Amino acid sequence: MTIKAASKEIKHLNLEQSLCKDNLEELKNVLLSQMRENRDLSLDLSNVIKIDSMGLGILVVIYKKITSSGGLFQIVNPTADVIKLLELTQLDKKFNVVYS
Repeated sequence: MTIKAASKEIKHLNLEQSLCKDNLEELKNVLLSQMRENRDLSLDLSNVIKIDSMGLGILVVIYKKITSSGGLFQIVNPTADVIKLLELTQLDKKFNVVYS
């Protein structure tokens, strides 16, 4: 998994590959670390090809932690498959999904 950080005000992370049980521990650690540094988090999913139920669970946990502290959580440029999954689970209504 590759994770690249960009901005300082809103922490913008580019996630690559997949959000599946095989790589979630690393992702969880990185996201929790970023949350300690920044209240706002933007996840670019334009290169994510697969998300399993555990990956969705991590996104929900991060969303709840950030928004409960008044922060902004957004998903940026999800792929078509990720959009379908978010719509199927109705997380597209909960998450702030941004297309650029």
